[in-house]
Amino acid sequence: MGLEIYDDDETIDKPARVATSYPSGTVIAPMAGLVVKVLVKDGEKVQEGQPVLVLEAMKMEHVVKAPANGYVRGLEVKVGQSVQDGVKLFALKD
Repeated sequence: MGLEIYDDDETIDKPARVATSYPSGTVIAPMAGLVVKVLVKDGEKVQEGQPVLVLEAMKMEHVVKAPANGYVRGLEVKVGQSVQDGVKLFALKD
C-alpha cells in the first residue's frame, strides 16, 4: 500500500517504498509536490494504510499512507512545503 492517485475516472496505486539509502521504515516522497495536508502528529500511532499526509502535484491530490503499523517519527514536513521526489517525509518505528 502506498500512494493513491485519484482521477475522476480511475484510481492508481503507486508503492511508496523505493530502494533508497534511508534506514528501514523511512517513507519518502513518491513524487515532487506541495504538502497540502498533514493528518497525523509526530509520535502518533498509525495503522497500515492510514492516510498520513496529502501531496498536491499536477493539480491532483496524492494521499501518502502508512506502509505498516507503527509510530510516526521524524515527521519533517509542514503544510505549504514543497518536496522533491525521494525526500524523506517521515519514518515508522515499532
